[in-house]
Amino acid sequence: MQTFEIKTHRPGVTYNKPHFYILNKGLNSGKPSLTPFTNSFVILTNDLDQDNLFSLCWVLFQSGKYRSLLRGSVIEFVVITEVKKLITSKQQNTDLNKLAEVTQKWKKAKELETNLNNQIKLLKQYQNAVLRSI
Repeated sequence: MQTFEIKTHRPGVTYNKPHFYILNKGLNSGKPSLTPFTNSFVILTNDLDQDNLFSLCWVLFQSGKYRSLLRGSVIEFVVITEVKKLITSKQQNTDLNKLAEVTQKWKKAKELETNLNNQIKLLKQYQNAVLRSI
């Protein structure tokens, strides 16, 4: 099992251990990033665990698992203890090979989606050019 420490990020603080950030306020709560957000938690881990833990947090965010943890009526937020509990439970129940496979497939699907959107954009430009030629 991977071990990690989660804290509230304070701007200006530097971290010696490998780390990444998770947004803790708003509808995108749970979004992981390598750069700090204004309102975020920092997850400290060791070199070997950072990529796997980041991928797990990214999959949890993309699958909407943090939405059930949202609190607040005006500005929604997640609580640090509930985030830690979610990550720990999913970490224990997730096979690292399966996680890598799911992450790879999702990235491939996003590439295909981007390519398809570009093709649709070019097709619309072509349709407009055909109509202007009259």
